[in-house]
Amino acid sequence: MACVGSRYWHLGRRPPKLDCLGVFFYALDWNEDELPEVAEARQIPGGYYTSDRWARDGGEGLRRSAETLVASLTKRLLTIRIHRAVSGDILAMRFKSQRGSADHLGILVDGGNVVHADLRRGVVCEPLSGDLKQRVVTAYRKV
Repeated sequence: MACVGSRYWHLGRRPPKLDCLGVFFYALDWNEDELPEVAEARQIPGGYYTSDRWARDGGEGLRRSAETLVASLTKRLLTIRIHRAVSGDILAMRFKSQRGSADHLGILVDGGNVVHADLRRGVVCEPLSGDLKQRVVTAYRKV
């Protein structure tokens, strides 16, 4: 994916500045209007849209933002079994919390790799194995 190497940027939507949701929108050639529930998430205090601390703090705002995003994806994409995911499918992962909704997105690409935005490393492509694979909680496919 052409966005690999982009800098991590909270709310970044196009290269060269992206966050994980930006990678998702870029890969699917969508914008936030494609997920109207995201507008709801903009109002959540301490959530993804109202605080740049969400990535470090976690907490209730992150939980509510993550639940809103997962509900929106579930409405608009086909939910598939993780082991059936192929290149181009979206992986919803859990990074900030031990339970509950996924709070991170990545795109599965050829060779069993995943492209995602890392807070410290920017947009990376790395093998979907070990700890990263254990974090995947749901997979989606654009239909």
